[in-house]
Amino acid sequence: MGSHSISNTVWFDGRADGNTVTARTAEAAWRHLYEQSLHEDGHGSYSGGFGTTSGVRDVRMAPVTVDEAQRIAWGKCDEGGRGDDLLKRERCEAIPLVRTTPATYTPTVEQNVTVTLTAAQAADRDKIKAAVAKAAGVNVGEVESFHTAKDKTWKPVLRNIVTRVKAITGKERIVTRYFVIGNHQDLALPTTAKAWLESKWGFDKVSEARAALERLAVEDQTHVGGAYAARKVEIIGVTRRTNGEPVVSASIEARTVDVTYTVATRTMLTPAKHGTTHAGWLIYGWAAS
Repeated sequence: MGSHSISNTVWFDGRADGNTVTARTAEAAWRHLYEQSLHEDGHGSYSGGFGTTSGVRDVRMAPVTVDEAQRIAWGKCDEGGRGDDLLKRERCEAIPLVRTTPATYTPTVEQNVTVTLTAAQAADRDKIKAAVAKAAGVNVGEVESFHTAKDKTWKPVLRNIVTRVKAITGKERIVTRYFVIGNHQDLALPTTAKAWLESKWGFDKVSEARAALERLAVEDQTHVGGAYAARKVEIIGVTRRTNGEPVVSASIEARTVDVTYTVATRTMLTPAKHGTTHAGWLIYGWAAS
């Protein structure tokens, strides 16, 4: 059986939303979630809720917002959190919380905008967002979401793609080698320099490849235990340079492209307000499942 991370908020400030308790302690908050889990998930040892944990430890620190508490508990991106050190069936941890009154916004407005992106911008979502915001005539913080617009065939709307091609021609002599190919892994098409140089089914002459078919027939019967199964193979020529490198190697990159995005924007009316007094707990840990 396994485990998964769990977390929930419990409030004691008297506001009737979410999980609420009257006592201010972390123990009371965890007990509320524990008993709720037993009632909703059952008493099984792998029920997957707080009912499979064994208590709580107060993380003694100044109260923070729920978002900050989640970051402390579980980390962000490649940065780990305190929860990584906890184990299933053991105690949870509790981080003290302040209440946050969410920001208010105007109704969301959706529009299409076209922006010209460089290759570097197209690989960075934050840079795309900045370009989209500028084209929409809003601040970056007013962009609620954005995605590439699609045409009637559901393909991204891309125009005026400017590309750059860099080609390098090798100096070694160009030669063709001949390969027996088929549906067995030993007879795969040689797509790399190493395979082109070292495949035992690669030959310098067509006549050598034809002669190898007799050897292949014998090996086939060894593989299939004597059953005379028919197999189709081909002899093809693959041209590279004598050292195995391609005749020409090239890179093709888009220097700039015009991309159309559908962007949803909204304007903040009142900012979020964070309380200053301890109002609840974030309880987190690992459940057995």
